[in-house]
Amino acid sequence: MLGFVKKSLMAKIGLASATLSLAVALGIGTLSYSITRNQLVQIQHADLQSNARVIATHLDNELSYLAGNLENLAGNTLFANSLADSGGRQLYLRPFLNNLKKIDNIPVRIILHDFRGVAIESNNVKSQAEIELSDLRQVVDSGQPKCIFTSIGSSDIAITLIHPVLYPNTGLPEGALSFQFSLSTLSMEIFVNGQQNDFRVLVTPREGGTVVKVSHGLFPNNHSVFHRAEVASQQIFSPWVMTVEAWQDGRKFSRGLDKLVAVYLLLGVLGIIVIVPASLLLARLLMTRLYSLESVARDVVQTRSFEQSFPCDGQDEVASLGQAFNHMLGELKKAYLELRDEAHLEMRLQSERFRQVLAA
Repeated sequence: MLGFVKKSLMAKIGLASATLSLAVALGIGTLSYSITRNQLVQIQHADLQSNARVIATHLDNELSYLAGNLENLAGNTLFANSLADSGGRQLYLRPFLNNLKKIDNIPVRIILHDFRGVAIESNNVKSQAEIELSDLRQVVDSGQPKCIFTSIGSSDIAITLIHPVLYPNTGLPEGALSFQFSLSTLSMEIFVNGQQNDFRVLVTPREGGTVVKVSHGLFPNNHSVFHRAEVASQQIFSPWVMTVEAWQDGRKFSRGLDKLVAVYLLLGVLGIIVIVPASLLLARLLMTRLYSLESVARDVVQTRSFEQSFPCDGQDEVASLGQAFNHMLGELKKAYLELRDEAHLEMRLQSERFRQVLAA
């Protein structure tokens, strides 16, 4: 095979065409693959960052809204008077709480506690987690609100907001009002139906402690790409850092890229299949004229006749070569005729001298 390539110009042209076609296909494919991969990675990171921010912003809005409602209700005289007036509590507060089972379509358990932390009235919504008496007494004693995050298995987090209730006559905290709800109920659209990416919410105490987290979707693997967004919380949430972490499998677009690579490989193979035969055909047409030139040269050698000539059709390189060849034949013919005439002349001169010598 190597010997054939060395001896055949047509094979060399075909091999060069195949090599060039493959190099072009590989070059374009590699460049396109690199550009496409970078764009897909940027799109993936932008999508993750956007989703993490959307969830974090939504959580901030919902939690701020609920914390604001808790503060407003805790400052309502209906709750403050109910701490000491059991009759008013049953007559006014209980019907009010029974009609207030959802806030902004979020099921919320609302409980009024006395100064010891004992529950004295609620809206009878299902409890998500037990509230420690020590936390309730801390709110009453300090007069500062408090937030508590408690894991509910591995699929949800119970959020408890506690706010002190000030007694009107003294202006001192004499009880506490608590809201309790689950993280998953803040938005069913984002946490269940509308979210395409996998994510989790991490709640970390600022002063150290147990990290509370809830995940949605598949657990991340070694190829996952992450983006985080922190929830900007109100003062009641300040002891905690709430972070939304979204991720996707980094190989999400690998199938599309593999298809792209396969397409360019296919184009390269098709290019070779099409270009090589076409190049061989064109080379054959070129070689036909060169073979004709070779035939004329052989005829000149065999017949020793300078009357042969190469047809110089066209204006390409082969035609120029033919014209040069014909010119060479013309010059050779001219030189041959001159040498022949000189030889004849020399022979006549030698014959004349020889006769003169014999005559003497």
